[in-house]
Amino acid sequence: MHLMRFLFAHAVIGAVIGLVVVAGLFWKDVAGLRELFVMNGAMGVVAAALLSVGFVVTFASLSMGFGVMQLRSEEDA
Repeated sequence: MHLMRFLFAHAVIGAVIGLVVVAGLFWKDVAGLRELFVMNGAMGVVAAALLSVGFVVTFASLSMGFGVMQLRSEEDA
């Protein structure tokens, strides 16, 4: 149970980082993403959601992997 809580905490941290990165991309309008999504109406919302989900999954997995790699074994203690 402790491991699941540990992984969930790292997944949430990674998901928040992913959403912050997406928000930064929209805020800075990198490569005209914000304008592209706004001009396409409902399809722009779908595209923004897919981009967000991709970043959330990527950063959550990265954070969980980093957390697991930082665990110490009983032999190291």
